[in-house]
Amino acid sequence: MRKYFCKPQMTNIQLPSKTLAALALVACCGWAGASEQGSSALERSISALSAVEGRADYALLGPALSYHQQRTHAKRPYNEAHSGLGIEQRAPLAASLYWERRLSVSVMNDSFDQPALFMQAALLREVASIAGVRMLVGASTGVAYKHMKWEGPREWTPLLGAAFALKPRNGIGLNATYVYRQNRTTGRDSSILTLQTSYSF
Repeated sequence: MRKYFCKPQMTNIQLPSKTLAALALVACCGWAGASEQGSSALERSISALSAVEGRADYALLGPALSYHQQRTHAKRPYNEAHSGLGIEQRAPLAASLYWERRLSVSVMNDSFDQPALFMQAALLREVASIAGVRMLVGASTGVAYKHMKWEGPREWTPLLGAAFALKPRNGIGLNATYVYRQNRTTGRDSSILTLQTSYSF
């Protein structure tokens, strides 16, 4: 008896970066719902894919620079050159042309020059647009898992501050946040201004 085999043909499919990011989100949704009904998990995944691919865009977050109003801690200067990387999702708020919400996760060295985790959400409004570069202002909130003193343990600490962004259509942009703080020991103002580069894709 003859047996006929069909040799599979491999096709090189190139997906845009937004689609790849969306598929990653779908995979996470599928993993999270692995213990539930397959159909409902698939429906949620498709909804997530539609929402991300249709409305959101993404940016890589690069190293950051900061300025501490209180220049030292325990007589040692703060670290103000923060190496690290992150990713940020951006989407219009309720299909608005002016309001934008952002979600970001970054891993970078903190003010005590130790690796730290930063998770933030921001709500921004466009106030001007010059030569294709949008200027947005708003507020940012989140949490950080970071050191609060030299040689100390990492702690979860809340973040809340004013936010500013320069957003080109594509390419390099700038994020800025101003976080108000008080020194735990002295009670003095120890606010921090942070500037971080971004690359939208």
